[in-house]
Amino acid sequence: MKRISFILMAWALVMTLSQCKKEQQTLPNDTDESVAITLDVKSGNGPRVEVTPNTGTVDFEIGDKIYVACAGKYVGTLTHDGTRFSGNISNAVTDSLLRFYFLGNVSIPDNELVAGSTESCTIDISNQSETYSNGKWHLPVISYGSSTEPYGAQTSYSAYLRNRCALVKFKVHQGVVSNQDIFVSGLNHLVTIGFNGDSFTYDKFNEGYINIGKGSYDQWVDKWVILLPQEALPGAEGGTYINNDYNGYRSAIPTISPNAYLTSGIQLWVDDVSGLPVPTGAIGGLFSVNNSQQVWFSQGNLRNIGDENNPIWEFAENQEDYEGSIDLFAWDKATATYNNITNGNPGATWRNLSYAGWSYIMHYRNTDSGVHYAKATVKGTTGLLLFPDNWKSSVYMIHNYDSPGVPFNSNVIDADGEAVLRANGVVFLPAIGSSGKYWTSTATDITNRSYSVDITNTNLSYGYTGIQTKISIRLVQDYIPAK
Repeated sequence: MKRISFILMAWALVMTLSQCKKEQQTLPNDTDESVAITLDVKSGNGPRVEVTPNTGTVDFEIGDKIYVACAGKYVGTLTHDGTRFSGNISNAVTDSLLRFYFLGNVSIPDNELVAGSTESCTIDISNQSETYSNGKWHLPVISYGSSTEPYGAQTSYSAYLRNRCALVKFKVHQGVVSNQDIFVSGLNHLVTIGFNGDSFTYDKFNEGYINIGKGSYDQWVDKWVILLPQEALPGAEGGTYINNDYNGYRSAIPTISPNAYLTSGIQLWVDDVSGLPVPTGAIGGLFSVNNSQQVWFSQGNLRNIGDENNPIWEFAENQEDYEGSIDLFAWDKATATYNNITNGNPGATWRNLSYAGWSYIMHYRNTDSGVHYAKATVKGTTGLLLFPDNWKSSVYMIHNYDSPGVPFNSNVIDADGEAVLRANGVVFLPAIGSSGKYWTSTATDITNRSYSVDITNTNLSYGYTGIQTKISIRLVQDYIPAK
């Protein structure tokens, strides 16, 4: 069985030239005459696994097509019959090399190709939704090679086809119940092939995307995909989505080069916020604060970038951000309601949680996973993770959850991990230095003291903090279901 190897970049092909007409016929030479070419695969025949991911190899199967060009123009198509490729070419030019283009399971419409005239074509590989069947992957492999001898009176030709694309593995987690296809955005999906040789131009329409087919709810699924060469992409929220209803996070994609074979698994997560629109300035997870009310947490701690007399309220851009000056407040600011947060949809009402609300989130609410909170160090900042009601444990491995006495380094989370957690609605409360304090809106029965949530490397508790002490505030917005 002959295979194309993504590692070795080689298909060895041998072509046998045979005449369909009677004896003494000449080969076509800038005429409309045609000649039949049979292309035998050197290593033999047999069934084909189009792509074998664990080896990065590609094989032929019945119906595969090789497009042939000569002197910069398309001259014919060869089709695999289970044993060899065969078909007619016309308008080939003597003493010019034959060019061969294999496009995997992508076929160019016949009306787009005119022998002796067509100089280029563009194909779209965006739809890779039904590429796995009968234990095999059928992918749009893009490969090219030229004959080692110029076209002429020879009876055989040979060529090596080299890959102009990459075989890449995605690891996909789907946190929503949906039978719709998953899309990855920001990727080249168009390739223009110039028939004058090794001429490939890669592009995308609008933002570009690849449809990788269906996932599986609350499970990790491996998806093998053909990607076209392009620049590296950073991780991105919204980088993966289902039918524009559910958005998720795509981790960083390295530079994609021709013939790359990437097996580590680029991770994709589809968010689990039940398709609800997330308020501006909020993290996309819902938290029960009693048996009938849920809230959204703000994207970061409260800040005043104005002054005491003329406050300008905003949320920190990132959950782990703190400065220790503009984001620390006395207790009176924790009892107020806010509808003028500059990056929190001005007009929307934000408030602080009571002692009972904080306590319910961390100890009493029912969650899908049984996980409520965990100590962590996120991108170098210590603090406390809070997990939404619908958190799925399979999304990210969390250690020592619901354990108040464990240290911050129980979970060490890098930038990619933080993006996964945030995309799945997890809230992070940064600690300032070795400890963090967050106001509740509830006073104690001790004069001039109110309850605070106290987070240290050895404990998680509720403190009695003086009301003039300046500590952190994290606001919430009530979720009001549609009537």
